[in-house]
Amino acid sequence: MAEASRAYDLSPSEIESWVEDAKRGMENALRANPLDIREQHEKQLKDLHEA
Repeated sequence: MAEASRAYDLSPSEIESWVEDAKRGMENALRANPLDIREQHEKQLKDLHEA
């Protein structure tokens, strides 16, 4: 992560955020009944507002 951060002038927290987003997307894709994308987005917005 440090190497990518330096090479592409990105903060480590930005890269970590992308990795977490990717993990959530992959987990959802592997579910038998994937969550509706809009529903998932609305939940993320709600969680951010609560934080």
